[in-house]
Amino acid sequence: MVVDTPLARLDREHRTGVLKHLAHRGEQVILLSTNTEVVDRYLDVIRPNILATYLIEYKLDGGIGCSTVTEGYFNESEVKT
Repeated sequence: MVVDTPLARLDREHRTGVLKHLAHRGEQVILLSTNTEVVDRYLDVIRPNILATYLIEYKLDGGIGCSTVTEGYFNESEVKT
């Protein structure tokens, strides 16, 4: 399952519930989040279930859009499990 901006329009109570549900699904879940969405206490909710994290960065290069993928999660060099 791939979920893009899973917490975008949810209040604090529901954010935690949605993350707990996704983290305990029993199948692979890929979350695509913003740098302010799954952070701090929300990241802590799913941290034990995270296998890997990647950062997708978009840049314009000579008028052409290019995305690069690196290991890590925004300001964290790695997510500690």
